[in-house]
Amino acid sequence: MKKTRLLLAILMLITSIPYGLSLAEKDVNELSMPKAMPENNFGYCWIGGTETEGATFVIDDVNYNDHVLRISVIQLPNDDYTALVDRQVDAGPDDVLLDKEIATASQYGSKILGTLCDILTISDEKGNNLMSQYSVSSERSGASLANVFDVYVSPENTISEINVELEFGVNG
Repeated sequence: MKKTRLLLAILMLITSIPYGLSLAEKDVNELSMPKAMPENNFGYCWIGGTETEGATFVIDDVNYNDHVLRISVIQLPNDDYTALVDRQVDAGPDDVLLDKEIATASQYGSKILGTLCDILTISDEKGNNLMSQYSVSSERSGASLANVFDVYVSPENTISEINVELEFGVNG
């Protein structure tokens, strides 16, 4: 019963995320839908770019199983000539891994767009910070990216609600 109640609270929270997102750009247009939009998603955030059409972030799946909350986010370019790269703020211009990622992404688009997709905050129902209890993995799928966030909850912890705030942005 406790597990079901926790999952229900998480699902209710996740479906409201598009209205409480912290965005790098304030202009959000939820009427624009890229042609590759997955069906049955939990929510999405469209962000325009300055030299491209920008990117759409789709909250594709949310589930809770064995004390792990998993949130899957797909990042889609909003046009056919752009490929996305994970361009976190802390990656400098001489970052070898970023250079390799840009070279790989260049196979899928003539323009490269850096994106930010991360968790801004994680807390329980009492406001306790749970940021140290998550991990993220990223995977390329052509010009798009997929992120899977795992939030680990100790079996001894009696959390009945997890509040997650996602952060999305584009770098140009």
